[in-house]
Amino acid sequence: MIARIAFLIALTPLFVQGQDTLRFSEYKNAVFNFHPLIQQAGLAINRGEANLLSAKGGFDPKLEANSSSKYYKGKNYYNLSGAQLKYPTPFAVELKGAYDLNNGAYLDPSQTTSDQGLMTIGLSLPLLQGLITDERRATRKIADGFMDYSIQERNLLTNQVLLVAYDLYWQWWSNYEKTQMAREILAYSKDRFDNVKIRTILGQSAAFDTIEAGIQVGLRTQQLQELELQELKSRLMLSTMLWQDDSLSQSAVYIADGAKPDSINFFYEFQSWINDNFLKTLDSLQMTHPELMQYEAKLKMTDAELQWKREKVKPKLNLEYNLLAEPIGTSENTNFTTENYKWGLDFSFPLLARSARGELRMSQIKREEIRLSLQQKSQEIKNKAITSYRSLFSLNEQLKTAKQNVAGYYTLLDGERIRFNNGESSLFLLNQREIQYVEARIKYIDLQQKLIKNYLELAFNLARIQSL
Repeated sequence: MIARIAFLIALTPLFVQGQDTLRFSEYKNAVFNFHPLIQQAGLAINRGEANLLSAKGGFDPKLEANSSSKYYKGKNYYNLSGAQLKYPTPFAVELKGAYDLNNGAYLDPSQTTSDQGLMTIGLSLPLLQGLITDERRATRKIADGFMDYSIQERNLLTNQVLLVAYDLYWQWWSNYEKTQMAREILAYSKDRFDNVKIRTILGQSAAFDTIEAGIQVGLRTQQLQELELQELKSRLMLSTMLWQDDSLSQSAVYIADGAKPDSINFFYEFQSWINDNFLKTLDSLQMTHPELMQYEAKLKMTDAELQWKREKVKPKLNLEYNLLAEPIGTSENTNFTTENYKWGLDFSFPLLARSARGELRMSQIKREEIRLSLQQKSQEIKNKAITSYRSLFSLNEQLKTAKQNVAGYYTLLDGERIRFNNGESSLFLLNQREIQYVEARIKYIDLQQKLIKNYLELAFNLARIQSL
């Protein structure tokens, strides 16, 4: 038997084989694994990781070195050499180690060192602005929030692609079912036409019956051709969702004539899950739905920004404290002690702080906008989910009625065929019964597709579409 699509993609570079069933489970796996838009959605994660890596750079240790000299008219004015290593910790304090070697005839006495140089180890600490948070830490928190946002962006884009892909599959199923029905009815029409011709030759039917039976064959043939065209269009649309990875590049996969869709039965298993978990899932949407979680990520980023803007309203008061010592091996001052040090305070504050207060206010407004948008979007998604959920009951009842109608019309049609074959009915009545049966069957198929579409929308709004 010809292997199914998802497991033979690598062996069928252009076409899905005909006369085989394209299982829905295999189709969705192929879409999920190979569709370019879903793979593109994965780039959102890469973007978030790159942004996070950049934010972590604010905590990278920094090595600095400098050297400068001045010689003029044979005199050594000064030689200044130094190197330092700064380590910004995840907290407010920044650690620093340095080495300086300075000499010269006209050197500032405060910069003079011994011939071995001078080592420094110390720290700087903001006592007011920057103590709770600073730009580096705020940037890191914002990057964490953007990473969360990127993950949900990928999930949302994936869900959107799957919703379109699944809907296209069941549109194909609907057109395929209608085409199969049309072939069945056409076969009956042809048999009836042949029987009427024989009965006309035998004088058991009027010649007009032959004409009418021939017209019915033409109408049924035309109907089948129209439905086959619709099935072809829907199959080609479905093919746009199928791709394969041949290790060199991606290429499209086409579904050949004669391929068959899956049955509808598995959706009833999802209906059972919905009945048991709908309210619980609805209540937890804010923690599971990608679009709502994107708003939560935005709030996380805005909160980090807001915390930093509050800090900027405070005055700056920075403390720097360093212990001093000569390199190990010299005759004195070889160890760091509290007796040898230098320290300083740096204070500044704009008296009106209008710039900082304005930025703070803008951040507060931005956060409130996001909060209100989240509230609105959450209610919209819940309302859509509730509407889809309640529609299920109505559609299921309609489907039961439509199924009963199909069975009833078929019984009438079958009885009318028997009566016609026994010469107890007319071709006109038989055709009317057949028309009623075809209309009922088409309506039943349309209702099934409508029910599936409703399931898909509900699964999308409940963030469950990847679980179908």
